[in-house]
Amino acid sequence: MTPRPLIIALCGLLLATPLTGTAAQELSLEEAVLMSLRSNRELRMQQLQPQLRQTFEEVEQSLFDARLFAEAGYGAEQGQTLSPGVAGLVESDTSQWYLQGGLRQEFATGTTFEAILSHNQRDIDNPDNLHQWRAGIGINQALLQGRGSQVNLVRVEQARLDTDISRNELRGYTQALVANVESLYWEYALASRQVEIYEQSLEVARVQLRQTTDRVEVGAMARTELAAAKAEVARRQQELIDARSRMRVLATDLTRLMGLEHTAEPPLPQQPTLPAVYLDTLEEHITFGLQQRPEIREARLRQQRGELEVTRTRNGLLPRLDLFVTLGKSGYADSFGSALDEMGGDDYDATIGLRLSYPLENRSSSAQHRAATISQHQVDLSLENLNQLVAADVRKAYLEVDRSREQIEASAATLELQEEVLRAEMEKFEAGTSTALLVAQAQRDLLAARIQQARSIADYRRALVELYRLDGSLLQRRGIELET
Repeated sequence: MTPRPLIIALCGLLLATPLTGTAAQELSLEEAVLMSLRSNRELRMQQLQPQLRQTFEEVEQSLFDARLFAEAGYGAEQGQTLSPGVAGLVESDTSQWYLQGGLRQEFATGTTFEAILSHNQRDIDNPDNLHQWRAGIGINQALLQGRGSQVNLVRVEQARLDTDISRNELRGYTQALVANVESLYWEYALASRQVEIYEQSLEVARVQLRQTTDRVEVGAMARTELAAAKAEVARRQQELIDARSRMRVLATDLTRLMGLEHTAEPPLPQQPTLPAVYLDTLEEHITFGLQQRPEIREARLRQQRGELEVTRTRNGLLPRLDLFVTLGKSGYADSFGSALDEMGGDDYDATIGLRLSYPLENRSSSAQHRAATISQHQVDLSLENLNQLVAADVRKAYLEVDRSREQIEASAATLELQEEVLRAEMEKFEAGTSTALLVAQAQRDLLAARIQQARSIADYRRALVELYRLDGSLLQRRGIELET
């Protein structure tokens, strides 16, 4: 049967028209995330892992499936043997064939049930030999080692936990993918905005060069001022080349995460804008992270798995003591069919008893239990350490969100002041009291302020994404639900 892929339900995301990859089209964040969830090849690979782990559950559960069995055989013996009432050895020449089949079932309680129907004929060359049919049942119950479903279902429960662990790994991978796409998207948006700013600044530098040239030609300014204006144009051209190259590289990375073939002109992103976000308190984010972070949930599942392993290996330290009961009815006759009819007679057999076995040193079981106990202690310590790391991660991410938000306000104020500085310097230049170099420096400072403002908004968007990833709430906030 073809495995059914995991479904990623996206509630609240734009279930939109597939992207065509043309430059005229604007790529929204929702579309970028959606395309990555639909087409990212690594994610599609990861989606198969829980299904693979689920097959191991079925393998472990199959141990308690009923089993039919059958056996047939023929044997011959020739030699000497002792015979009652006869002194010495007598010649023996016998042959036999047998046929048996039945049903065997093991239960989680430590009980084994077996039902058998068999036929046997000895000395088949002797016409007076009897045919024997026997129908019987046997029950074996573990009294110490192997007793109870708590022990016998350990492997099944561990396989189920492995499947849950795999689902959490998929959740963590999906969350990391979405965070990576969103972070890369805002970096790509920032690069696009930088290209626009450099294009505008290049045009301003060219206008400034023309104005300086005009002034030099009419003798209102020294020819030496041309060098500063030309250098500024060249600088802007270099910065624009680097910005366009970086934008193309980021577009390539984003396209790959979205599972699309790289195009020469990828869709342009939306410009970074300040989102309307209300943050919970730091303590609330930490509490949520300690509950929902995929790594935390996975560690807790591993803790449960280790507890089951301790239970299983502890049971291995016990002696093997089994209670067994067999009951049977037999029929004898001189023909195959008649022997089957005679099974309704008075012939029966019954056995009840105890079977005990125990290795004298039991070193293997002792070592396994000791290893399971040590491993469980390691898992417990690992979970405690992970709780501390998650709390620290969330705290640092929360502080970064605060810092980047404050940077937005600071960069806006800086930009406003730099605009005033440039305006004043331009007025001085028009009045002949400033130089082209000072104007270029003011333009350069304004350019840096404009880029820093765009960067601070993009950094804030990325800081929010990182906070939501680290507290485990990113998929929930984006309306993404993983289903099997």
